[in-house]
Amino acid sequence: MRYELQMFEDFVLNKLLDTNISTYTDFELEKWIDIIPKETSTIKNALMVIAFSNLSEKIVERKIQTYQSQLILLSNGLAKLIKTKAISDLDTIDQTNLPLKVKISLMNNTMSLLSYIEEHFSKYFSESAPIPSTYFYNSKAYLSQHFKQFHQVLQSRNVNPTFVRVIMDPLESFMKAASGTTFKELMYCKTYLKEIEAVLQSDACGFKLERKLIISLFYLNYNTYHFYNYVAKKITIHYQSKSNFQRQLESLQLFKKLINQSPIKPDHDYIIGAESIKEQLRKWVEEELEYFTSKKQIEIKFSEYPFTNNLNVKETDKIECNLSVAQIAYSMKLLVKSNIIAAPSMEDLLELISKNFSTKNQKEISKSSLRNKFYTAESSTIQHIQKVMNELINNAEEDKTKI
Repeated sequence: MRYELQMFEDFVLNKLLDTNISTYTDFELEKWIDIIPKETSTIKNALMVIAFSNLSEKIVERKIQTYQSQLILLSNGLAKLIKTKAISDLDTIDQTNLPLKVKISLMNNTMSLLSYIEEHFSKYFSESAPIPSTYFYNSKAYLSQHFKQFHQVLQSRNVNPTFVRVIMDPLESFMKAASGTTFKELMYCKTYLKEIEAVLQSDACGFKLERKLIISLFYLNYNTYHFYNYVAKKITIHYQSKSNFQRQLESLQLFKKLINQSPIKPDHDYIIGAESIKEQLRKWVEEELEYFTSKKQIEIKFSEYPFTNNLNVKETDKIECNLSVAQIAYSMKLLVKSNIIAAPSMEDLLELISKNFSTKNQKEISKSSLRNKFYTAESSTIQHIQKVMNELINNAEEDKTKI
């Protein structure tokens, strides 16, 4: 099967070098400008023939990736000849400068071929290949234009500003990226643009628009901490707003069902090698459900001891702890999860702690502060409580030797 890039290579390697191009007449240069687009169409047809041939998948992949790698080399060579990062449109350059016009025409068609392979043969496209410099800067300009448009639309549709920052982050990160970025990152951003654009073109607004955007980011496996954290907080606020334990539990079970049933685009992830956003949120919801199941058992046990509702003591009799508020909250969470203590509801337990406990630095513990630290423990807090637990174990071992 014929290799169709020979003419392109001949132009770059032999005819366009500054030492040689001056020897060609204007007639020859004009003829090349006319031939280049036709040759591009021929190459596109050749790629289609390869893709739909009877050749094995591996051979097709190897042939198309050969075209891709050669086009990358050609574009890098042309960028050096033109001595610029971004390519101007043909209409904006001096039309009498035919040598430059030929170079730019050839560069634009080389870029067009790379885009054609990327769009139509993504299955065989080598995503790990670094993006050619010119293609990279032109892609940045393209994404920058869409970034501004999307940002304006999201703001005009009253999307939560925090969520807007989450949505725009992949595009902003690519625009700040250095040369050497791979095609995989670019292809993710282009797919990302199409999905977000489709949602923004719908008539959805308010909650429905946010829900559609979240589903789209889920589908694209936008597996970043910022997106995970945003969705987890939204779920937490939603289920905790329910009036009683049973409704909260039902709300979490519904979220679990929605997450399990949400589709994810195959072989598509923003952070390569990281756990999928679906798996991250599925685990988080299951942990919440496990906690709620334990909480229900605790509630039943607590109901047998009515005196627990009268445990409040005078403010001057508060129990002072050598732990921080965050460490107290996490300790209580562990005790609840281990079924060591029980409470009618989590709100009651948090209130009991805030009214009856203090720290060396805080005589008054805020219930809302406790709640936040109860559900989100920092690594340093967990490590400190582990150290305290080790001391408890050592003390128990010491007492055991005295028996």
